[in-house]
Amino acid sequence: MSKKTKPAKAGDNSKRALEAAEAAWDKLDRDDIFARGAVLIRVRELVKHGDWIPWLKAHGWEEESARRAIKASHLATDYFPIMRDLDLPKIVIYGLIDTYTDKDGKPGPVLTDIIKALDTATKSATDRLTVSHLKGVIRRARQKFDYGDFPDATLDAIDDLSDLSDEDVVDWVKAARDELKEKRPEIKEEADKIGFEYHFAHVAKLYAEHGVLPKMADEGWDSHTALDSLEDETGVPLDRRARVLERLLAEPQPLTARRIDEIIIESNDDTKQGAEHEPEQGKQGDKQGDKQGDKQGDKQGKQGGSGAAGGGGADSKAEIKKLKKEIDDLTKKNNVFKGVIDGRDREIKRLKDEIEWLKADPKGPIDKHAEALVAALKKVRGEKAIEVVEGLCAKLHINPRKLNPPDSKAADIDIAGATARAA
Repeated sequence: MSKKTKPAKAGDNSKRALEAAEAAWDKLDRDDIFARGAVLIRVRELVKHGDWIPWLKAHGWEEESARRAIKASHLATDYFPIMRDLDLPKIVIYGLIDTYTDKDGKPGPVLTDIIKALDTATKSATDRLTVSHLKGVIRRARQKFDYGDFPDATLDAIDDLSDLSDEDVVDWVKAARDELKEKRPEIKEEADKIGFEYHFAHVAKLYAEHGVLPKMADEGWDSHTALDSLEDETGVPLDRRARVLERLLAEPQPLTARRIDEIIIESNDDTKQGAEHEPEQGKQGDKQGDKQGDKQGDKQGKQGGSGAAGGGGADSKAEIKKLKKEIDDLTKKNNVFKGVIDGRDREIKRLKDEIEWLKADPKGPIDKHAEALVAALKKVRGEKAIEVVEGLCAKLHINPRKLNPPDSKAADIDIAGATARAA
């Protein structure tokens, strides 16, 4: 009789399965998050209780990175298989998971539109897209999902307003968004101007009982931040608005955001100086205590100490009140500075994104600038517009008579005809 093979123990099977999973792990590209996540799912099922974190550390992985990789694998397997073919950098995949999935890895509704946009962008690109370019694609898809199909400049302006306040609470934000959606501006400056004008009008109403808010220069996010500071009752309490407005009106106009911030801080300093007076009763108590302590001498040191203590008590109260006032003033200053810093940080981030966008798609921004130039030329006299265009042609070494008819038509200027007549 042949000997029967003993059935393998469950522990042996698990051990071999874990070894197979580890062997597969070692062969994987570290940046293949989807494949890594699939192996991690298997390993987590096989390791003994309490061995999961030690296993990760032994293989050079943090628990948070493993959690993201597992979610990525689930996302590509259960919802968007096309993600495996998009050649997305790890940081972009992690960003999608952190922002657009719940704690269990289930995607939000906007993620379907984002994946479609990423698929279109990557397929039409000749080279691998940069992280900044991909983030721009994601942002645009999210904006269209949230607000609708509008020109890029309109979408960016609407989106920027959401950083200022909640449209369900602040009426001026909702009104600004409604006008943007109605007018659909295609040029950034025109779109930003709408948001700024609504914000300025809102703050002007808050100061109307004290006078007319002076003109401000439109400096993008810095202007919004300065308006926020004027509106914030922590930085400018209601009883101080009249004084602040008086100082604003005394300045050269239009006011810059930086100068507005400085005036708010200076106003806080003025109020602080006006409040720094010790109570008369405290001063008298202090004098009386000192005098009494001097008279008592060493024999009556206890009484003299008591007298000094009495004066010290009055002095201590005044000092505490003074310190509390200083703390309050510093807190208000800090809030003003924080608003300024937050606004400038947002502007820096926007400029960095724009720089990366320029690197990734240099032609796109040129087209936008050309559109802005055409729009501006339409607003001036024909002769002036022709002069500007001819100047550009001279700098670019282009014969204006050889411009394509569609180019002239786009600007609504008969350049070649005007040049011939001038000759």
